[in-house]
Amino acid sequence: PMPMNRRRCTGAHRHCRPASRRRCVDHDDTFRFLSITMLATLLLSAAVAATPTPFDAAQLSGSWSDSVNTSSVCEEARHFTRMQLSDDHQRLAIFNDRTWKSKLGETNRFAATVVAETERSLTLRYDNETRLNAAGKLVEWQLIIVAPGVYR
Repeated sequence: PMPMNRRRCTGAHRHCRPASRRRCVDHDDTFRFLSITMLATLLLSAAVAATPTPFDAAQLSGSWSDSVNTSSVCEEARHFTRMQLSDDHQRLAIFNDRTWKSKLGETNRFAATVVAETERSLTLRYDNETRLNAAGKLVEWQLIIVAPGVYR
């Protein structure tokens, strides 16, 4: 008897000669195997592509300053900021070179929880934030690195 996944070659295929007594692999099984292999490859590729690239903390290195006019970014009157992302990417610490007044109070440092990240952005919820958005949830902010040394 022949194995169940093989059948006698009918000679209809080029590689099978009608006069030979050898058996050839059932082409339906080969097609099934290739289909399953291709599907597995596609699913694995989708899973790898779905994994987001983490934010590179090196993008935050150095001192930052707001630049809203044409005067030099290095002039004395500018406020400078340093940012430090925790190793687990859950917290962002922001250090200012002088006291800053904001709706969150008067301080020279802020901290925020990172609620989402992409390769070029962090979505933040500042500590002590009490403002609500239209949906009634705490306001969140996005820090987007648009080019080396430039964020929005």
